[in-house]
Formats: sequence, structure tokens, C-alpha cells
Amino acid sequence: MTEIIFNSMKFRGLMAEHGQTNKSLSEALGISHIYVSEYKNGKRQPTIEILNKMIKIFRLKDYNIFFE
Repeated sequence: MTEIIFNSMKFRGLMAEHGQTNKSLSEALGISHIYVSEYKNGKRQPTIEILNKMIKIFRLKDYNIFFE
């Protein structure tokens, strides 16, 4: 079975594209800025709940972009 890994580089790119800082995105997601930093550095994978919030914030169709 293949493990699906969150693409932290694409996440960083979306944050930059949308002018999001660790602090602003963490507030929008309702999580610690440390979690956002860990997502950016590939140290943590977001939950489905957080991915769904990211879809809305970044105005995406789905969360597949994070796993390409």
C-alpha cells in the first residue's frame, strides 16, 4: 500500500500566492502557528478537517493539489 504524503512545497506556494503568513493562516484554520510551520516543513500532515478548511481559504476545487 502506498502512503500519500502532503506536498509541503505546493502548500508553501499557495500560502505565498494568497499572501498568507503562518500567523494569518493559523488564525483562519483555528490552529497553532506551529502546526502551519510543521506543514510547511513536511514534519506534520494536516487532518481532513484542516484540509477542508484550506480548500475554502485557497479557493480550491479539492485537496488533491496537496498530494501531487
